[in-house]
Amino acid sequence: MKILLQFFKNRFLILIELLAVLSAVSWYLATHDHASAYAIFSSLVCFFSSLCLKIFIKPKIELFVINRDIGRTNARIAINNPEIINAGANNINMHYKLSWNYTFELRNNSSKVAYPIDLEYQNIPESVCITNEFKNEPILAKHIKTFKLKLFKNVELTPAKADEYLRELEKIIISDAKIIFKYKDEQGSIYYTEFIWAERKNILYNHYSLRKLCAWMKKTLTK
Repeated sequence: MKILLQFFKNRFLILIELLAVLSAVSWYLATHDHASAYAIFSSLVCFFSSLCLKIFIKPKIELFVINRDIGRTNARIAINNPEIINAGANNINMHYKLSWNYTFELRNNSSKVAYPIDLEYQNIPESVCITNEFKNEPILAKHIKTFKLKLFKNVELTPAKADEYLRELEKIIISDAKIIFKYKDEQGSIYYTEFIWAERKNILYNHYSLRKLCAWMKKTLTK
């Protein structure tokens, strides 16, 4: 029932205009006069205009990485070090917090307002934590919003290994990672933007079922 009500809510104007077309056709069949023919033409123009606006004019959100930096902070010396540490002689193990910081842009490349619903991440390793400053605020037509995202991982390594790990691990973390941005238009129709992190690529979907179908087809064909 909820889905049915949403269907009528989002498409009420189109349904009314379709009824107007049918009424004009019925009038023409009954009278065959010029006024009824003009009514058919006018109602058809309104109907197809609304239909095109519904199908082709929609929010288009794309994600872009505009800034990135990496770093490490050391918390304390690890316990698995020699009892006596000679400065400059021992390459000691430390507890480090490795971090990869990104600044993203959400660009609304359309003439319609987009209303964010959710931001989710896929294929991020479980050992890696993720935080963001994303806010569910409307993105106006032709406008841009930015948000910051941080990946971090706690490790126990020597300074040299920590630096190497910091550079190499990022490639592994984002190799299969995706960001799924879910949003809707003023009528409540839901859209998805899938950001392929490693490729910096945006894929837009109108409906979740279409996104799932495309993902399944891609997975099946690459087996």
